[in-house]
Amino acid sequence: MTAKKKFFETELKVLIKEFEDGWTDTESDASISAAMLEFIFRYVRLQHGVLNQPKRWPELDTDTLHKLFSWDSSDPSLQLIQNVLKRLSVGRGVDAVTLLKAAVQSKLNSFSKQQSKNAKTPRKPSPLQKRIEEIVARRPDITCTELFEQLESESRNGGLIEDINDEYIYLQKDKSVRISALKDRLFRIKKKLKISKKSR
Repeated sequence: MTAKKKFFETELKVLIKEFEDGWTDTESDASISAAMLEFIFRYVRLQHGVLNQPKRWPELDTDTLHKLFSWDSSDPSLQLIQNVLKRLSVGRGVDAVTLLKAAVQSKLNSFSKQQSKNAKTPRKPSPLQKRIEEIVARRPDITCTELFEQLESESRNGGLIEDINDEYIYLQKDKSVRISALKDRLFRIKKKLKISKKSR
């Protein structure tokens, strides 16, 4: 790494930390937008190596505002940031922050709805789950040790289980499963099948 690049990265870390540390929960949108614009100015000054040359800032800052306003990306994923930067460049800082906050809240709402939907959707049983259910359906009183021996025996014949050792059950087309979790899994499957039989 060159000395110039090292200096840039060091100063950038300082710049980012100052920006993050300056934020508070009670800060107004006007203050936030001013901080955002100042961060952009300082970043560009750093890029051009004039961070300590204030006489060159006005011209460079004016050029930066022009670039922010005239930036025209065809990438849909950059549309939001493009609109935010354009508002900042023409003195509509509060509008820029409002737009950004609305976009973040929209994302949070979408994520929350998806999480809720995922929670309500029953999980599809794994291949191992199905196999244990089949074994328990035939042998309701099977113990954990007997189940392990059965699965170990099946692993020698290929198919669902690739291998078993003292810690894991390795499956052909699924994640490995800890042996220590087998007892709990067996208990839950027995309970599920028992409830299922009672409800018939």
